[in-house]
Amino acid sequence: MRFWTLLLCHLNGNTVAPSRLQRSLDLAELPADFVNLNTIHSAVLHLRSAHQELKHCQQNHQELWQLYLEDLAEAITIQQSPNLAHNFMSAVRSARTAAQVKILIQKEQRRRLYQELYRVLNDTKPLGLSKLDIPVQHIIHTLEIQITQNHGQVLEKQYKNQVKLPKK
Repeated sequence: MRFWTLLLCHLNGNTVAPSRLQRSLDLAELPADFVNLNTIHSAVLHLRSAHQELKHCQQNHQELWQLYLEDLAEAITIQQSPNLAHNFMSAVRSARTAAQVKILIQKEQRRRLYQELYRVLNDTKPLGLSKLDIPVQHIIHTLEIQITQNHGQVLEKQYKNQVKLPKK
């Protein structure tokens, strides 16, 4: 989507560096002939189709994640035992792949748990209300404070409008 957005900006007359456009094209793994599109209509159509594909992937993310885990588990199994790549070993390969999927799911759950624990224990930002501003009904124009300190202790306070503040 980034490439199509940048191309659309370029076609609308905004300044987009050709190197940035080429880099986003390379990252999107699109053919190089898409850079030469000259019509806004075709760029908008490609952007809409990319957005639809993104929505489809977001809606099916659990199924896609499961397929990814299965492929990863099979690759790990074959890497650990290269002889399982042959067709006559498919029963053993499927059993080991299923076990490897379970291991990967447990690792992922453990990683998420540790992430959450780290966030809760080490986060310096408060999760709830950190500051509460209470509006003052009457603004005190003249507030005079006389403080006499003796070895760091406040002994006497006088306020002109008889406003009492909490003691420190």
